[in-house]
Amino acid sequence: MLCGPVNDVARALADPQVEARGDILQTEHPTRGLIRQVRSPVRGGDDPTDSRRGPFRNEHRREILGDLLGYDPGTVDWYRSQGAFGPPDQQSEGKEGP
Repeated sequence: MLCGPVNDVARALADPQVEARGDILQTEHPTRGLIRQVRSPVRGGDDPTDSRRGPFRNEHRREILGDLLGYDPGTVDWYRSQGAFGPPDQQSEGKEGP
């Protein structure tokens, strides 16, 4: 029978083995500062993974719709005016809401 301590989250993340394995990822968030989070346990080889924050809602809308899918700016603006990207108060260009 295996036995050991049952840790809460704070205690588990403070464990020296967590530090040794590099299981905590720290990324800089543009509005919230330094964010600590649990890194994915799935890793391959010795290559470091590229870790960055997730995009804000609509942050890459113009690049995706224009550059990747070929929509002209007027068409993107029309879809925006029709609410295709969410309510008007939530359609900012890559800026986080209140």
